[in-house]
Amino acid sequence: MRPVLYDKSEVAAHFGRAAQRYTQLADVQRYAGQVLLNMLHSHSTSNAQETVMDLGCGPGIFTAELSKLAPIYTGVDISAAMLAQAQKMNPKQRFVLGDMEDLPFPQDTMSLIYSNLAVQWANSLSRLCAETWRTLRPGGCFAFSTVLPNSLMPLAQLRGAYALSGAHGNNESVESLGSAAHVGINEHRSFQEWCTALKEVGFTLGYAEQRKVTGYFPNVSALIRSISGIGADYQALPQRELSRSELIYLQKAYAPYRTHAGLPLDYSVGFFIAHKSMQ
Repeated sequence: MRPVLYDKSEVAAHFGRAAQRYTQLADVQRYAGQVLLNMLHSHSTSNAQETVMDLGCGPGIFTAELSKLAPIYTGVDISAAMLAQAQKMNPKQRFVLGDMEDLPFPQDTMSLIYSNLAVQWANSLSRLCAETWRTLRPGGCFAFSTVLPNSLMPLAQLRGAYALSGAHGNNESVESLGSAAHVGINEHRSFQEWCTALKEVGFTLGYAEQRKVTGYFPNVSALIRSISGIGADYQALPQRELSRSELIYLQKAYAPYRTHAGLPLDYSVGFFIAHKSMQ
């Protein structure tokens, strides 16, 4: 059973507050986006693109790369603050405020739709897939990455163990972490659910892969800030605050996971290259 739907205004607000620091903190997002670009080069049926949409473009991390793929680039995001940052960094490019489930473009507009770790915020997979299908030209490509279940490990597992231990009493929240104190785990759609949703609207899957992507951090506070600092801490359902006692617990419980690179935070990421038929 799915949790309540995402409040898109809250999603926009969370990412908007993170707009200026997103680029500095989004290491996992940058890595996943580059992997997706490499897959696109390897599995796209056409190298000649006329128009590219960067769906959920954020502050425009991949604007320069994507604008090399097509003469006409359009970045789309639900956050006006993110778009302002993207426009500042890429003054010659076009950016449009819009919702991925109600795209502000006519039918058959885009040759390529690229989306990196954004579509997990869609409330309806069928609506999202229908909108990308509608907006793509015949023969167009929808290339995207998305967060899958069993992400944010072992943080999610350790927070769950702490909750079950009954140790979370009347503890004050960790104000120094800001909104990071509210970090929880949203329920994400499965790899198979995405495959099914794409096929149901008519897409042909050219390539699909599930891969673990890991970020490494010097300490638990930095690890948690990596989520909240980019605005990805919005929760569809209310979450308990991170108390000081839980932070101390996490610091101890996370210690055995430390590697020479730091404390790991694993994401399960799905990569998809889907094609719209020529007819």
